[in-house]
Amino acid sequence: MQPPWSIMFWIQLRQWPDAPAGLIATYENITVFLSTEDNVIGIRDGNKTYLGPKISGLDNMPWICFGLTRGQSITTLYLNGKQALQFSEDTIIFRLNEFHATAGDPQKVKAIQQDLSPWIQKRESMFKLKETTSKDYVLISSSDQEDQLRQRIQALDALLGAFHNGKLYFFDDMTANLRSLVFYKEKN
Repeated sequence: MQPPWSIMFWIQLRQWPDAPAGLIATYENITVFLSTEDNVIGIRDGNKTYLGPKISGLDNMPWICFGLTRGQSITTLYLNGKQALQFSEDTIIFRLNEFHATAGDPQKVKAIQQDLSPWIQKRESMFKLKETTSKDYVLISSSDQEDQLRQRIQALDALLGAFHNGKLYFFDDMTANLRSLVFYKEKN
């Protein structure tokens, strides 16, 4: 029995015409992918595959907020806060038939316009980050840190909206995102 966990992330979906499946994310032994033949979201859990809903609207390259939770025996995939696929061991419990992804909705993904470099400088001074030659210690550039910060702020905005709409199970995701803004761990 595996301990429960949940993750949340934003990704801009597009069609991959030259590949059989576009990889979206991998966490532990779970892989979320998009089948390019019929635009179906699927999950590989070890050696088992579960197919979710067909995604429409990919021509507009929409941003979608993915939520993935794993309980003691049930795994659930959320798309923009909406339950899209739920399964347990060999059984699909719930699956949407189709999910329409709207394009460029500013309420879903807010552009982060402000200059984030002061935050990055403060973070680097607090954690005394320095260049090193060890391949076990990864230090990303300030611009990459700013990109990650923008993504975390966008994810927090969506999580907060879902939380205020009664989806209290996103609390752990909010705390993990907030922690990622201030905590720096070596080898990560």
